[in-house]
Amino acid sequence: MNTGGLDRPCNEFNPGQAWLEILHAESVPVTITSDAHHPDQIARHFPGAVELLHKIGYTEITTFTKRRRGSLKI
Repeated sequence: MNTGGLDRPCNEFNPGQAWLEILHAESVPVTITSDAHHPDQIARHFPGAVELLHKIGYTEITTFTKRRRGSLKI
């Protein structure tokens, strides 16, 4: 899930809520990215992303540390 779309004319996450609902129904894990190009943009809009994912039914997000997949409860 890319939060950078909130700063663009489309003004929505990518993928949007409808696609995220389909992904959740198919048990597809999700990670959150900010599409940051400057340090002050890192993790921008993450609280809203977590709120939407939780509303859809996700209980965790996928994380990566040293190329190893993990998860974080939300």
